[in-house]
Amino acid sequence: MPGVSLTLQYNFAPARSLINSNSIVALATDYNPGSSHINNISMIWGLAAFNMKMTPEEIISSYTINSAKALKLSDKVGSIEVGKNADFAVFNTTTYSDLVYNSGQNICGLTIKKGKIINEN
Repeated sequence: MPGVSLTLQYNFAPARSLINSNSIVALATDYNPGSSHINNISMIWGLAAFNMKMTPEEIISSYTINSAKALKLSDKVGSIEVGKNADFAVFNTTTYSDLVYNSGQNICGLTIKKGKIINEN
């Protein structure tokens, strides 16, 4: 939860060391008025890239399949596979690295939850 580190001025989690030692890292906003009133996942991704030294690929994995594993939901969500819920987002970009380089901006064009459009920009 890099937003907590930013808001409370704690050290950021040692994601690079954890990843290098084959640990699974998950990211979240912890949208909580007491510790991190940040509901912008794009900002969290930027914090993870710039302060936790995570690559765009690692950030995507940490917010999708790794978070699903942490919640014990990876059999239902977290990746696009047959038999799983069709939960995913489509971003207005031609390269996934823009998810990090546009930190703080909402470049999500479409959100699908259980196969149905729930948000469209």
